[in-house]
Amino acid sequence: MLKKKTINPKIQTAQDFVNVQAISDGILFSKHVYIFGYIRVNASDNKLMSEKERDSLAARMAASLSNQHDPWQLLSIPRTVDTLGMIENLTDIRRATEKDARLKLINGEIAALKAMMQEGVKEPLIVIKCWTKAASGTDKDLKRRLNDIRSALVENQVSAEIMTDQEITYLCKVFADLNTFHPQGEEQFDEDIPVITGTKRRLSRQTDDTDNLLSLITPMGGIVFGESKVTVGTVAGRIYGATRFSAELDYGWAVDLMNSSNCITCLTYTPGNASELGDALSKSIRRSLSDAEAEHDVRRRMRLERQAKDGIDSIESLDSKNAAIGHLSILVMPFTDKEEEFENVCRSAVNLWASKKIKLRPLGCMQKDAYKQLSPYYIPQPQLDENRLRTLFPLETLTGGFPMTVNIYRDSHGCYFARTMDGNIISLDLLFRGKDRTNGSIVALGKMGGGKSTALKHIIETLYMIGVKIIIVDPEGEYRELCMNLDGSWLDAGGGTAIINPLQILPVAMDDEQELPEHRLYQSKDNAMALHLHTLEVFWKLRIPSLTDVQLALVKKSMETVYNKFGITWDTDVSMLTPEQFPIHSDLYDYFVEQATDDKRYDDLAILFYDISYGADSYLWNGHTNLDMSNNFICLDTKKLLNSSDNLKRAQYFNIMGLCWREAIADPDQPVMIIYDEVHIILDPAMPQTAMSLRNQAKRCRKYESMVAVATHSVVDFLDPAIKLYGQAILDVADYKLLFRTDGKNLKETAEVFNLTETEQAILESGERGRALMLMGKQHVHVNFDIPQYKLDLMGKAGGR
Repeated sequence: MLKKKTINPKIQTAQDFVNVQAISDGILFSKHVYIFGYIRVNASDNKLMSEKERDSLAARMAASLSNQHDPWQLLSIPRTVDTLGMIENLTDIRRATEKDARLKLINGEIAALKAMMQEGVKEPLIVIKCWTKAASGTDKDLKRRLNDIRSALVENQVSAEIMTDQEITYLCKVFADLNTFHPQGEEQFDEDIPVITGTKRRLSRQTDDTDNLLSLITPMGGIVFGESKVTVGTVAGRIYGATRFSAELDYGWAVDLMNSSNCITCLTYTPGNASELGDALSKSIRRSLSDAEAEHDVRRRMRLERQAKDGIDSIESLDSKNAAIGHLSILVMPFTDKEEEFENVCRSAVNLWASKKIKLRPLGCMQKDAYKQLSPYYIPQPQLDENRLRTLFPLETLTGGFPMTVNIYRDSHGCYFARTMDGNIISLDLLFRGKDRTNGSIVALGKMGGGKSTALKHIIETLYMIGVKIIIVDPEGEYRELCMNLDGSWLDAGGGTAIINPLQILPVAMDDEQELPEHRLYQSKDNAMALHLHTLEVFWKLRIPSLTDVQLALVKKSMETVYNKFGITWDTDVSMLTPEQFPIHSDLYDYFVEQATDDKRYDDLAILFYDISYGADSYLWNGHTNLDMSNNFICLDTKKLLNSSDNLKRAQYFNIMGLCWREAIADPDQPVMIIYDEVHIILDPAMPQTAMSLRNQAKRCRKYESMVAVATHSVVDFLDPAIKLYGQAILDVADYKLLFRTDGKNLKETAEVFNLTETEQAILESGERGRALMLMGKQHVHVNFDIPQYKLDLMGKAGGR
């Protein structure tokens, strides 16, 4: 006799409960006559807006949504952070990488990302849910409605996308298993399906295959409803309803609530009929006034009088301002998979809502109905409305809470960058070009000890890891250990053995918009010598400010003759020459000596140029360029220049900047990041030429897939009247500004330059180490540079730690 197959009643109950028949063409078909559509939303952080900006945005959003006459929901469901896409991107990079140093970074980063995923860090998935009864043509009506809402949101700075079948399935899976990581786009395999050797066994997700679909989105372990408790798989939760609101709610009141990492939150908004709402408000006002008059308790009487006043204000808005008012009901389910923490988690949720002046009440034996309303696949439950959960609510008060704000910043090919102050992971692709981000250049500002250098090193490591060539101009010797640990080339450019020959002519930067060299607008030989003579004119004036105009003209004329002696003319293609084929300063000096026999003016030039040619400065400049720039990680250490004269430092920095620029434009297919730390040395008001050169690099680098990063203590360094024209441009051009702790006059200047709100100024004034205000395009984000330990270890102990 065959034994009957036993069926786990919990699993059976759970599958019956999951109200899903099929998911097809962006629509979820339920078992109970209704169809559902969803919009994934992601609004930017509103905390850093000014009050005027928040007020305007809330009003615009309310006006845009006021033409919706059917109810809709906002669902926030925490999901375990998904770093798989980042890991997959790094794995692809690793396959094409042979250099040990980069492999060290890639492997360390993958391990760190896996650890982030395993530690269970959660982030909110916020969606708008709409529904209608299933009938012929209603699916088109629903899609039309979704498109209308999406368009209204996008017009008001909210990222909104209608969800696909795959995304809807993912939403249901996350709701079913709250503590389990679910990769989006996961394929299901079945070993019983015969396939050709070498191919994967994919289990097709046909929308009419209800059993398969239900097996994906039903909680493992079933659902159990008890009194004041619901158990979903391994997770226990308790559902509360919001029963009392403050008369006045602050802007952004819903942001922290919707971004909670251990609560499902559901806001159901039902637009109201103006006449019905007016009658309901009138009755409520009369009842509140009557109760207040009869109330002997002073506190209770004052509360009733405030309720009556709020009702009067609502009627005024409804009648005179034509404001949209409807009914709002809020459900909250804190949850945990640790039984011993259950009551603490619930208490924390109640306290969080209380801090926003909203009272939560447990729904007791109504957990099942409440869980249905929280779900992605049930309509609001009428039984809950009878429990006094529906509250008259102006739409602008709801939009002013900014419940669609998600503190997540992700690029599709991004690498880990930092965390938001809520702990969410920020992943950025500094090579991305689109929307309001046209370059990857960075400005980092802040007082010493704020974490500026550590953050910059972290960014450098990330860029080097993905194949960007790194060139660092290091005036404090802070990057030597990092360079050595990554098998880079550390070059002593401050008077050691490294020489950059100022007389070596740099090729003209070619126009990269044409593919074939013969079609390019500019060629490497076009006036290269003429252009370089102008560069040398600046270099010589920086080193020898006493040169007169006549003397400078003689030097340039002499230099032309010396170049000719070396076979270099106006038309020479200098890109074909080796460093040894160029003259050096002793050649120019010797020419001066030769000419002095006939023209005594050259005696003075020989005296002025002796130091550069044979004297103390010859260790810097009299020799052929001997720096090997082939390594993809180069540190030009200029620490030895700290005690040199200002004229010498200015000239050498100008010389180094020319070398860096030559590397940045050498190959348009090789992205390069040039880092100028302690950039105040370059931004010298006494010599605006170096600031101008830096400005030019910052403005032109994106044409060659390159980037410029500058770091200094104060924004004032950029704004001296002598260089403000160039300094302001450097600040404006960079798409990434990292503002660390600052105060006093510098805080005022920073706030004025970047148009910061009072909240943002307070962040900078009280900022902790490692935290910064990031201006990324038009977005302002308060970030925490929580850097993986393996990266900190590679940085070494020099500075910035």
